[in-house]
Formats: sequence, C-alpha cells, structure tokens
Amino acid sequence: ALLVDKINTMRQHRQEILTAMQSGGIGSTILIQFVHPDDLAGRWDHALALCESRIKNRGQGHRTLMGNTPKLKEILRKTVADVQAVEEEELRAFAVRIEVDMTQEPMMLAGQVISSLL
Repeated sequence: ALLVDKINTMRQHRQEILTAMQSGGIGSTILIQFVHPDDLAGRWDHALALCESRIKNRGQGHRTLMGNTPKLKEILRKTVADVQAVEEEELRAFAVRIEVDMTQEPMMLAGQVISSLL
C-alpha cells in the first residue's frame, strides 16, 4: 500500500501521481477526498477555515506552510480559487472514490476508508 498525502487540487498534479502509480505500481488506485460537511458542493468556506485553524495550531510542524506564514489566509484563498474539480473522465482512472468528513478524528477517518474498501 502506498498513500500519497498531497493536496492535489489541480488535474495536472493528480495526473502526475496516476502516471507514476500506473508505471510501476501493482494494485488499485483510490481517491480519498476530504470534505467539510457544512460546505455546499463546490464550496470550500468551512474547509478553508478549518485548514487555517489547523495550520495555525500546528505551528512549525510542516515543511513549507507554517502557522505564522505571512499571508496564510491569502495563500489558502488562492488555493481554493484554483481548485479544479475531479471530473467524471478523471474518476474512471481510480478504482474507488471515497469522501471522508475532514472534521473527524484521524482514527475515525482511517476506519471509514478501510470499511469503504471492504
């Protein structure tokens, strides 16, 4: 099993991962999408606020995006503005697509993913 933990908001980035997986990997590729239950489809308002809060709370616990990063909110807003939705054709490259509630605890999310695969 290989888990690629990347934001992957753009088709090009998702395609690069799929290409790498298909060129040397054995097995299926799944897509796990983290969503905020209070956001409407195609909106990221609550997700953005939760991400900002988590980034600030982790402080220096990331290699590039720190809690004290100047213009943090602007960076997150730009990321959201540039999101390219996963389209039906792109979904066909994945064996399974799983949506998980990003407000849940990590162990709960892991259990949700595993049970979705059984």
